[in-house]
Amino acid sequence: MKIYLAPLGTYQSIAKQNPGIFNVLVMGPWCHGCWARTDGDWLGTAYFGMKTGVYYREHFELPFFNHFLKDLGDISQIKEVNVFDTGANQWGDLPNWSPTVSTDTPIYLMSDGKLKVWRWSNREASACEWKAVRRVRKRSVESRAVHRKKKQ
Repeated sequence: MKIYLAPLGTYQSIAKQNPGIFNVLVMGPWCHGCWARTDGDWLGTAYFGMKTGVYYREHFELPFFNHFLKDLGDISQIKEVNVFDTGANQWGDLPNWSPTVSTDTPIYLMSDGKLKVWRWSNREASACEWKAVRRVRKRSVESRAVHRKKKQ
């Protein structure tokens, strides 16, 4: 998760401090630097159905450098936010990267080991499930406390 914080923070800072400037965010399914050194069709055992690294280099990186370093080519086809959807195995674009178009959804680990999307207005969980949820929360809090003590 940390690896995404720097590019997102950079994109958001540029958008805030320099409105109207050419500002592009590309999010692909790669390990750090793999867009440059691999074809990008696999990450571990996940297959993406296309060579995402090659696509990135041909559709984003090369036009960007040709335009800004050589005064060649057209960058109008590069959208502001370009994201590879690993569920659909395809590239898509967005008008911006804004948390206003998303919602938080709490997901809980139940006593049977399954995950459950829980809405607080929905009161169908058994007492056993709620105990499991409380145990997971308690362990999580205890784990964070132990981790903080180790750092000190």
